[in-house]
Amino acid sequence: TRKAYLHVQDVAKAYLAIGQWQLEHSEQKGEVFNVSTSSVSVYELVKSIMSVAGMGGEPIIEDIPNDQHDENLNWNKVATLTGWRPRITLTAGLADTWRWFKKIPVA
Repeated sequence: TRKAYLHVQDVAKAYLAIGQWQLEHSEQKGEVFNVSTSSVSVYELVKSIMSVAGMGGEPIIEDIPNDQHDENLNWNKVATLTGWRPRITLTAGLADTWRWFKKIPVA
């Protein structure tokens, strides 16, 4: 199973870039854009999370029935028209998220 994971800051910047492009090209109504990044396997994602969290071992990944196994959106259009590209790597995004979660008090 492969899926794309995109940091929320990259998503917000993509939407701003699309909004700016739309203002400059108002004659082109109803354009559709995919905002994504390269996909990674769920195994790779879990290994990266474990690494960021300082955990060892091997993840156990179970197949989920009826899950969409491969997500790989083509985001060339948004890159070409707006210049937007994802800037935050998966590892950097996971590290940022891990730091944020560590700040949440445990009840």
